Amino acid sequence: MPTQTRLNGTSRLNTTPYSNGVGPTQPANGRGNSFLQDRLREQTQPGTCAMPGGDYVTMEGDGKAKYLAELFRTPEAQTTFNDRGFNGTDQSQLAAIMQNEGGTNERRRMLGSQYASAARSLSRKLAAGGYTDMARLDGAEQDRRVQLSEEERAVLTAAQSGGLDLAALNGSAGPSKDRASEALTNVGVNHQTALYDEYSALEARQRNGEKLGTADRSRVTTLARHGLGSSGDFSDARGMSSNRFRSIYDEGQTRFEPSRYARSRDAIERWEAGGERGNGGSVGAGSESASSWVSRHPEARTGNHDALADAETSWGTAQIMGHYADRGNLHNAKGGTFTMDDMRAAGARRSPNTTDVDMQISYFRDIANVPGHLGSAEELAVQYNGPAAPPSYAQGIRDNAGRYDRARGSLAPCPPGPLSALDGPQYA
Repeated sequence: MPTQTRLNGTSRLNTTPYSNGVGPTQPANGRGNSFLQDRLREQTQPGTCAMPGGDYVTMEGDGKAKYLAELFRTPEAQTTFNDRGFNGTDQSQLAAIMQNEGGTNERRRMLGSQYASAARSLSRKLAAGGYTDMARLDGAEQDRRVQLSEEERAVLTAAQSGGLDLAALNGSAGPSKDRASEALTNVGVNHQTALYDEYSALEARQRNGEKLGTADRSRVTTLARHGLGSSGDFSDARGMSSNRFRSIYDEGQTRFEPSRYARSRDAIERWEAGGERGNGGSVGAGSESASSWVSRHPEARTGNHDALADAETSWGTAQIMGHYADRGNLHNAKGGTFTMDDMRAAGARRSPNTTDVDMQISYFRDIANVPGHLGSAEELAVQYNGPAAPPSYAQGIRDNAGRYDRARGSLAPCPPGPLSALDGPQYA
């Protein structure tokens, strides 16, 4: 058997040919020398790092740092970093930013909490009215003893139709309660969408010059102030289709920005009405002219602002504004562009992959115009959040970068990949 020699304190395999002139890693030896081949593989072949597992958006800080450390050392990520000229410090700063981003749709979570409160209140009112069996609620909606809010009535209607199990919702924790809670959130989405459709219809009549009756005027005013959850109200969302409105409550990594959307929509409508000269008001994160926007999205002339809602949404765990992709401003490491379809795919992911990493780098390279390397925490805070970024943001970057560096230093080596050049295809 071959012996081991030691060079500069490192154990090396002696691959001196056997007496028949065939070395241990040559095909003529077959797999009889697999042990030696494995040892040689460990010493000469770089590790092959796989994509990390787990649900990134639900992880705490240390978990996110470890996930990014594992992601950043995959061959795909390292190729992206090499193409982008990102050194180790840049990767730490990038990880620091990405640890701040992502998270499940807060608007959906808040809506779920809102309707959970309505369901608890409904159950108390039903019990007080004598409806103790949550499976038998016929007639409750007309019972004068049971005075319900709009939200409570929506929950009751769903329970009566079989779309919601109130008994499971009020029961002990477990799969049945979890399913009922998810169904309740969907009841909330359906109800909010129905209210929005009602508002849109009344508001359109009013904008078209119709004089509404007293009840309708009061109703449209009330609905205009109806909150979207998290931030904004129905008046901010005006101009979106029913389906696009519904999607602001979808599960995923999306953050619809109602105030930005309303500002851009109003600029388009002012320009369309002839109230401004030349290019009119600005639209979107990059201050595009209203005339330029309408030339690319002629449906805006009919009051359809779904594309604008896409543009005024942050997508994915990197939280990149859709407007940059809509205009073709985001370029990937290979020279192509990220599109709105790429944004939507990113929004559906719960954990970042190499594409998300490249999107975040694209923001720095294409939007923030960061030259060379990312720089200090203070510089990065200004580049990412503007001159008004509070000192706490820079401190957060330093803390996150340190957390990432510790996670990177604690990773176990990647398992070695196949030694195909030595094994040969017949032994792979």
